Parts: sequence; structure tokens; C-alpha cells
Amino acid sequence: LSKNLVKKFDIISMENLNIKGMFQNKKWSSKLQKISLYKLLQMIKYKAQWYGKNFIQINRYSPSSQQCNNCGYQKKNLKLEHREWTCPECGTKHHRDINAAKNILTEGIRIIS
Repeated sequence: LSKNLVKKFDIISMENLNIKGMFQNKKWSSKLQKISLYKLLQMIKYKAQWYGKNFIQINRYSPSSQQCNNCGYQKKNLKLEHREWTCPECGTKHHRDINAAKNILTEGIRIIS
């Protein structure tokens, strides 16, 4: 997985998640035990360096899921259980995770530019 990602993309941008904190949450703990996010992150980072690709880590406190990737509006009261939301400024409909991924990529591109 890590090799395929690194070979396919020139820029890989990921949040530096608090994985230890996520294990303390009962909801996330059982899901995270099945995969090692930290190990995957380290493998991607290493292989990106090896292949000369850009690997950027975004601050975990960035409002990536709360910020509209279309107009930049920030919905500060967005709770974790809200998986979808509509931007009140531009009307764009968002799935929380897809919106966050777009914002993380945009921030990574901004950092290396």
C-alpha cells in the first residue's frame, strides 16, 4: 500500500494524528488495533524520501473537516458524529472525511509552494 501510494503521487499530505489519544477512545481503539496507522505513516514517509517525493505532515489541530474546501468557510460547531454538512456560505455539500482529505492536500501543496 505505502509503495503504491508513493509511486502514484508526487505529493503526499497527511495529518500528524494523535494515535495514542485515539487508542484511549473506546470507539476508535478496537478499529485501530486492526491496523497500525503509525507504522503506515512511517512507511509512507520513508518511501517518499527514498523515491524523492514530497511528504508533508499537517498539524492535527488544523480544521480540515470543518473548513469548506470550496470557499474556506469554517463550521466551528461541527461535531464528530456529523458525517455530512452543507456550507452555509456557498451551499457546497461535504462528506466530512472527503472534505478533510481535500483540505489536507490543499494545505500540503500550499506548504511546498
